[in-house]
Amino acid sequence: MKRFAVMLAFWTRIPVKIRGEITYDDYVSGVFWTPFIALMIGVVLNFAGYLSLFIHPYICSVIILFLYLFVSGGLHIDGLADTFDAFGSNRSRQRMLEILKDSHIGTFGVLAVVMYCIVMVVLLPFIPPFGLLLFPLVGRTMALLSAKTHVYARETGMGKSFVEGAKVWHIILSFILYIGVAYLVIGKINTVSVLTALLPPLISISAVWGIVHRMSKKIGGITGDLIGFSIEVSSLLYLFLTYAAVVIIARVV
Repeated sequence: MKRFAVMLAFWTRIPVKIRGEITYDDYVSGVFWTPFIALMIGVVLNFAGYLSLFIHPYICSVIILFLYLFVSGGLHIDGLADTFDAFGSNRSRQRMLEILKDSHIGTFGVLAVVMYCIVMVVLLPFIPPFGLLLFPLVGRTMALLSAKTHVYARETGMGKSFVEGAKVWHIILSFILYIGVAYLVIGKINTVSVLTALLPPLISISAVWGIVHRMSKKIGGITGDLIGFSIEVSSLLYLFLTYAAVVIIARVV
């Protein structure tokens, strides 16, 4: 369970006591635990969603967003901001890599984070329980897919172990977990459940993979920031598509 603890500390800010020395191989092999940790985050957010029974939905939405950022430590939001800064600069490959590594945040990064928070707060009150539970898993599945299908753009970096550790069967496992949990929550398989639960993750992951792939061509691979970008953008798009599917089905049915 050491590698689970290592990855829990990597993906979240949950206090974890790890015995022994942490090695590079612990990070590489620990990638296996990524989808399970994503589900743990989803469970926490799902329970927080029940606060909407007692307080205004938008206040609940702010609490859920704060909780999500707190649990994840804002790690992926930082990647989102850095990616917007780098690619918004329209500079050379080397300069974009430098911007991605820079700890400071620029105008594009600030705008990206602000817009992300606004959209999240607006969307969350309209998301069904399975969406709130599963959007962290969708984002981490996107991270696994991005890591497996691209090389690392630098010789060293935080994201290199993740890129080396991501396997095809990890991605398959993530999809199986998604389908299994969605079925347990929804409890039936029909046209409505397929449209609301299966199409949004497939479309969001495919669309964001295309964006990340184009970005990777400009800098010669991906970085930890691009992985963070892929997590947050795919999660946000998934929530939007889930909301859209629910609205469309409600009007049609």
